[in-house]
Amino acid sequence: MGFTITSEQIIWFCGLLASLWTAWKIVKEWKKEGLTVGFVPTMGYLHEGHASLIERASRENDRVVVSDFVNPIQFGPKEDLASYPRDIDRDAKVCEEAGADIIFYPTAEEMYFPDFSTFVDMIDAGIAILGLYAGSDLLRPYALQTRF
Repeated sequence: MGFTITSEQIIWFCGLLASLWTAWKIVKEWKKEGLTVGFVPTMGYLHEGHASLIERASRENDRVVVSDFVNPIQFGPKEDLASYPRDIDRDAKVCEEAGADIIFYPTAEEMYFPDFSTFVDMIDAGIAILGLYAGSDLLRPYALQTRF
């Protein structure tokens, strides 16, 4: 890809870097055009399973957005956020090969403002039961999805 990740939030779009708001505007424009937009939320460090999800989203939608966000609220107090593997250049290659149109790569500061207090109450009994067995880890990604 030939680009360097800086501390500011970026997206990859046809090899160009742009802000979050540019990504939002692009998706909004796609929707105005009547295009369907698939969303594949990930925590980065993509593998074949992610590629498969992106490929399916590409088959089922006109455009695909992949989030590559290591979500700090996804980690419990005894889990090490700092040691979670990250490789955006590798992830960009996986996304490009699998058919993604945009990689959304935000910072935690962009996603969670200082007074952040979003909570998503999952009413679905199946999700609630699954949460009892797997803990709240499975429920946390829904807060990210509401941001995009």
